Amino acid sequence: MIDSPALAELPFDRVDELHKELLRSYDTCGYAILFLRKWLACNPGPEHRNAFTQDMVLSLIAAKRFAEAKGEIEGDAPARMSPHSLFNFLMADWGMTAKVPHELFTNFVNNIAELAEEETDANILQCFSLAYWASGDQERAMYYLDQALRHSTGASRSMFSCWAYLYRSPARSCGFGSHESYGSQNLFKN
Repeated sequence: MIDSPALAELPFDRVDELHKELLRSYDTCGYAILFLRKWLACNPGPEHRNAFTQDMVLSLIAAKRFAEAKGEIEGDAPARMSPHSLFNFLMADWGMTAKVPHELFTNFVNNIAELAEEETDANILQCFSLAYWASGDQERAMYYLDQALRHSTGASRSMFSCWAYLYRSPARSCGFGSHESYGSQNLFKN
């Protein structure tokens, strides 16, 4: 598929769909990166590049290519990054250093507190939970994990898991089934 001349002709929505399929397993993360890079090379332009930057970052983090992920994000200074870009930047930093950047996550949660109160997307709530956990606020982390679980219950589509950096069924995307195991399975473990 990646070497097919038809790749250049794939419409935007189909590329997004195929990327999500490739980002369901660590075994195919490298293909997801190659797929996006080849499609973008055939479809240059800022509208395509901007649309798939986030997808590229997710794929790079899942593939444990943390420095490349940070490089994709670093076009902006952290102070000017969107919340989702800053979260992924912090996750890539954590992956590179193998140390949770507690102070940076604390700054992050201080800046997203207002957004967090109104959020209903299970993936974003899961990210908030992880960020509060990384900042040391276990109570808020568990609150947002409960919210993520509540909003993912009954979802019929796969969801992105910020612990695995893969698309997972709703049952597998948040908390891994119990609060006791929260944080025990993540992409930073070998």
